[in-house]
Amino acid sequence: MDSNSTIIMLSNLTITIDTYVGLFIYVTGILGSIGNIIVYRSKSMRSRACSVYLLWESIIDFLYLNIIVLTGILMKDFRIPITTRHEILCKIRAFCSTYGNQLAVTFLSLATIDRILLSQRSQTKLIVEKMFGPSPDLSNDLTTAIISSKMIITKQTCEEAVHLFIDVLMPQHFILMNNRVNADSNETPTELKHQTEILKLPYRFFL
Repeated sequence: MDSNSTIIMLSNLTITIDTYVGLFIYVTGILGSIGNIIVYRSKSMRSRACSVYLLWESIIDFLYLNIIVLTGILMKDFRIPITTRHEILCKIRAFCSTYGNQLAVTFLSLATIDRILLSQRSQTKLIVEKMFGPSPDLSNDLTTAIISSKMIITKQTCEEAVHLFIDVLMPQHFILMNNRVNADSNETPTELKHQTEILKLPYRFFL
C-alpha cells in the first residue's frame, strides 16, 4: 500500500513539474518572440536583410508556441481534448509540427548566410584591388557586382525553395493528412486537390 501511494505521489509530482516547466517555456518563449518582433520591426533594423529573416523566424516561433506547445500543454496536462473535438485544429497542428521547425531553421540559416556574405565584402574588395589596382571606381563597381550576383543567386534559391514548398511538399502533406484523418470519407482526389489549392492561397503572398 505504501509502495502504491509512493508511485501515485511520484506520478502526480512528475505531472505537476511537467506542467509548470511547460508553462514556463511557453511564457518565456512568447515574451521572447514578441520582443524580437518589436525589435526587428523597428526602423533601424527593418532595412537589413538579416532582420527580415529573423523577424519571420520570430513570427513562426510565436505561431509554433501557440499551436504546438500551448495545445500540447492543454491536452496533456489539463486533459482538454482539443484535436479530437476540432478536426481542422488537428490538421493545422500536424502541419505546423512538421514544417514549423524547418521554416524557423531555414530563416535562421538565411540570416546566417546574409551575415557571412556581408562580412566577406571587405575581403572581396581587397582581392579586387590587388588584381586591378587601387582604382576606387573599378574596385567598387566589381565589388558591387559580386555582391549583387550573390544576392541574385540567394533570391533565386529562396524563390525556388518557396515554390517547391507551396507546389510540391504542402499539397502532398495535406492530401496525406486528409487521407489519414478521413479514411472512410467519400471525398474524391479532385475535391482534395481543390481543398489544397484553397489552403495554398495565403502562401502566394511570399512570392
